[in-house]
Amino acid sequence: NIFSRQSGMQLLSLASTGDGPSEFREIYDFDVDFEKQELFIHDGALRKIIKFDFSGQFIWEKEVNFRMGNFKILPGERILNYTKHDPNDHLGSEAGFSELLITDANLRVEASAFPFTEEETLNDFYGRNYLDKKGDKVYIQPRFSEFIYEYIDSIQLLNPILKFKMEGRFLPEKETFKPFDEFEEKVSNEKLYFTNGQYFFTNNGW
Repeated sequence: NIFSRQSGMQLLSLASTGDGPSEFREIYDFDVDFEKQELFIHDGALRKIIKFDFSGQFIWEKEVNFRMGNFKILPGERILNYTKHDPNDHLGSEAGFSELLITDANLRVEASAFPFTEEETLNDFYGRNYLDKKGDKVYIQPRFSEFIYEYIDSIQLLNPILKFKMEGRFLPEKETFKPFDEFEEKVSNEKLYFTNGQYFFTNNGW
């Protein structure tokens, strides 16, 4: 069920679970186009995106051939996808090791940003939300980054708009390459800070 945050009214109810067309098993993420009254669901288990209208009517589904984390729908039903450092080796050396992928309407990768190394995939600590959308702008808080970025699709501009000033207390990048249980003690003992999606962590929690 999907409800309006403002009014509390139920907007949409879906209960179709299975492996067939229009069906889903595990919803990893979703996005809503309130203007067009459409819902886009990413089923990570079945590796597809499904589109419904607010009446629950199935419109289409498309196969996803790369790992997805969070996503937002861009104009023309293109997709901005944050991979959470999950590699997509089959996409090649650039897009395959990029945190951010932008696709066309057929889910073919058009552009990528925020490259990472295989070493960075060793860390197994993930946040939940790395993206937020306001109008034609998408705001991105990359994993373990000191920056918040703004992506303006109309001019295809990706720009840092905010930097956290930690005065030397931000967790060093090399530490983020380690499994979480290895750097958790360092964060606590040295009173360091780090971000993970829309969460801000201190030695006392978040």
